[in-house]
Amino acid sequence: MLGVYSQSHGTLPHTPRTLLPVLVCQETARMSSVPSPASPLETMAQRELTITRRLLWAGISALSVLWPLEAVTGVIATWDRWLYPLMLVVFTGLALWLRRSPDKPQVVYLIGGAMLNTYLVAAALMAIFTGDPQSSIFPLVTTTHWMPLGYAAAFVVMARRASLILAGLTMAALFVPVGVAIAMGHLTVWGPQLPVLTANLALAHGVFILGLISIASLRNGYIRSQERIAVMETLASTDMLTSMPNRRALTQQLQSHVALANRHAQTLSVLMLDIDHFKVINDQYGHAGGDDVLRELSAVLGSQLRASDHAGRWGGEEFLVVAPGVGLPGAMDLAERIRAAVEQYRFSHGQQVTVSVGVTDFRPGDTMDTLLRRADAALYGAKRQGRNQVTLQALP
Repeated sequence: MLGVYSQSHGTLPHTPRTLLPVLVCQETARMSSVPSPASPLETMAQRELTITRRLLWAGISALSVLWPLEAVTGVIATWDRWLYPLMLVVFTGLALWLRRSPDKPQVVYLIGGAMLNTYLVAAALMAIFTGDPQSSIFPLVTTTHWMPLGYAAAFVVMARRASLILAGLTMAALFVPVGVAIAMGHLTVWGPQLPVLTANLALAHGVFILGLISIASLRNGYIRSQERIAVMETLASTDMLTSMPNRRALTQQLQSHVALANRHAQTLSVLMLDIDHFKVINDQYGHAGGDDVLRELSAVLGSQLRASDHAGRWGGEEFLVVAPGVGLPGAMDLAERIRAAVEQYRFSHGQQVTVSVGVTDFRPGDTMDTLLRRADAALYGAKRQGRNQVTLQALP
């Protein structure tokens, strides 16, 4: 049974054309009742933040254990008596900073990475140049043992180039002074083992960095592939002219809500809109003028929707609105608001534009196809009855 619904509403202020792309994007972004899942890139950024927090608290925990342990056993180096607490304060401050400002992780990455690697290099050099072998062997071995952690932490949370620069500077800061001193005949107090040990450590650290570069390359390849996938998904689900969801995206939304309505007996309404006499607009103002009308109407449509509604371009000059949790009275009211807002809006080409709207609601046993057929029948009923009106297609 067809029925006509009409009601007057207030006017919609004219919106400057320069603001339309912004409005379309804003309204499109709020058209989903269910939060959009995080993209792969967002998920990766969140994981990097989580890893950074864990690394910082792991460092804080390690320092909290090593400092009193080495002090009690008497093996703590002189410089570590003040470097350990300094590092503890810095890492704690960075952890708190990251918790308060998670949107600025690069500051933490830079300060934390530079601090850790500077400490490791300084501790190793002081052990070699200022201590005797018997008392310095323990801090030297433990320091060089921890240095790969500085490399790895940088490659985990920093860009590959920045990580490579940091790792290269760290290696050079340690092994170049030691190598030069050995070549000049210094450090003989360490015996003939030091040159071999230095070469062995330098080779091991270099191989370790090469491995990290390979891992970083794989990660960058993964990031690029996810970026391409994200772009393809956006292109596949977005109407490029209006920036609204396209038919594919709306079909997925409608299928999902029909399944929920069947499973949980939820209310659901569908509105199908068509621009009246759109061919005349194209003939008079060209396809560019018609495209402007479609873009402007998208913004007007979006301004009338709830955050839980889904709307998009169904095809040509047709638009579809999926309104979950809305029964027929609410759907008719929404359709009339949209119709009146379009009628009262001053389009850029200077002529009035109107729409016809067909409305139907979900009934037990409905499928997406039966809903769309009824909405389409209601729309063409509105067209036959004179256009610029809202028509209901109810079950007999």
